[in-house]
Amino acid sequence: MNREIIIFDTEYTSWEGAMANNWGDDWQEKEVVQIAAIKCDLDKMKIIDELNIFIKPIKNPVLSDFFTGLTGITNEKISVDGIGFEEAYDKFVEFADGLECFSFGWNLNVEMLADGTIMNGNLELLNLEDKRIPNYINIAPWFKKRFEENDIMPKIINSGKIAKHLGIDLSDIYGAEHNALFDTYSLWEGIKYFKAKDL
Repeated sequence: MNREIIIFDTEYTSWEGAMANNWGDDWQEKEVVQIAAIKCDLDKMKIIDELNIFIKPIKNPVLSDFFTGLTGITNEKISVDGIGFEEAYDKFVEFADGLECFSFGWNLNVEMLADGTIMNGNLELLNLEDKRIPNYINIAPWFKKRFEENDIMPKIINSGKIAKHLGIDLSDIYGAEHNALFDTYSLWEGIKYFKAKDL
C-alpha cells in the first residue's frame, strides 16, 4: 500500500507590524483567509489531489493592504470566492481523510503544530472546538536535518522559499511566495529533492 500524506499551508489576516507585535493588539486575530493542501503519494513521489479554499474573515472582514501586498489575495477575491471558515475547515478535514498533515514552522520544534496551531486557534475563535482535529505535524525539523546533512545552512527560511533555495523553479505554479498553494508546492518540491524516505 502506498503511503499518502497531506501537505498544507494557510494564509491569515495580518497588518504592518503585526508579526513583530505577535498580533498583540486587541482587535487583531489570525483569521484564516486561505487553506491550500495537496495529497501526495510518497512511494510514487507524485501529487494525487489538490485543495485551494478562500475564506471570509469574520472579526476583521476587510483585508489590509499589507496582507494583499504580501499574499496577492484581494478583498474582491474573498468577496467572490470566499466561504465561511467552518465550511472550509470541514472541506479540509474531508480532504485530509485521516492522513498526516504536514505544515512548516521554522522556529518551532517538532511538538509544535505549525499551521495546525492556526487552524485550532480559528476553531476556538469561532467556538467550533468540537470539530474533528487532523493529525498535524511540523515538517520544519525534518527539513533542518536534511539541510544539515547536505551542508545547506539557511539561518531562517519559510515554506515558500524552500524550492528556490534548492534551485527549483516554480514559476508555473499559481501565485508566488506567501500564497498558500504556492507554498505547499514549494514544500513538496523540497520533499522530492531530499527523497523523503524517513518522513
